Amino acid sequence: MVRAGLYDRALKGYVPMAKVLNGAGIVTEPPQAGPEVKAFLQAEETLKRAA
Repeated sequence: MVRAGLYDRALKGYVPMAKVLNGAGIVTEPPQAGPEVKAFLQAEETLKRAA
């Protein structure tokens, strides 16, 4: 799994995926995170806190 995003320096934050997709002409709702994705995000957060 890869976690990536587009950073907007002017706004000092990441661009929401819906805005990126809409800019490409794709109108859709993001899928709900499954148990594997939730486990990945939890493990990533645990690693951040340990650093």
